[in-house]
Amino acid sequence: MSIIEVILILVFGILILTGVGVLIEKWEERDNMKRMKIKYPPDHPFWGVVKDAENDRI
Repeated sequence: MSIIEVILILVFGILILTGVGVLIEKWEERDNMKRMKIKYPPDHPFWGVVKDAENDRI
């Protein structure tokens, strides 16, 4: 294997690991949102605050 091949493999490996890390983070965030929805039903006063925070972030 030449030096160029080794460098390419390392670069692609880092990119793939970064992508997987971002995906895992998004899945965790989605799970947290589901838990919050279960914890605070729509008629709960705190739910409005959560929704406002969501809209501001987007």
